Amino acid sequence: MLSETARATTAAESCYRVQAPNAMPRRILVIALDPATAALGQQLAEERWRNIRFANFEVSDPQKNLTFTRLGADEDSASDVVVTVGTVGRDLSQATRIAERCARLGIEVSGVLIAPKRAKPNAVNEALLTLRPMSRTLALIRDGEFLRGILQALGT
Repeated sequence: MLSETARATTAAESCYRVQAPNAMPRRILVIALDPATAALGQQLAEERWRNIRFANFEVSDPQKNLTFTRLGADEDSASDVVVTVGTVGRDLSQATRIAERCARLGIEVSGVLIAPKRAKPNAVNEALLTLRPMSRTLALIRDGEFLRGILQALGT
């Protein structure tokens, strides 16, 4: 399946696309922000990845520190990049707390927003406005299948 970028690229331009992952692999933590992306993360976690971990975001008590399921308390600090993944129409406000913690730890935050075809433009705009201030880079994708390609491009 071709990515949206590949479909938008002409044949003449495609020869300039980098086909290999980055030389220096990053230690990446992918955090699902909602139940739909948690299910996607669980599927991807079953595959073979290099230097990548998947977690779901939970807050049992808003006054306490962030909790990432399946990770130790400070395991996120061992990451070079945190990738938050959320779905349009879901509560994405926890991305702010994740970004604040990452800023304190000096960790880059990237975001991936899944906007299904049925998503209303206003909902997409609202989700983008929520994630954009916290993300150094933000990708808008139509299908969770594109997340696999994004992670591969990051060099995992």
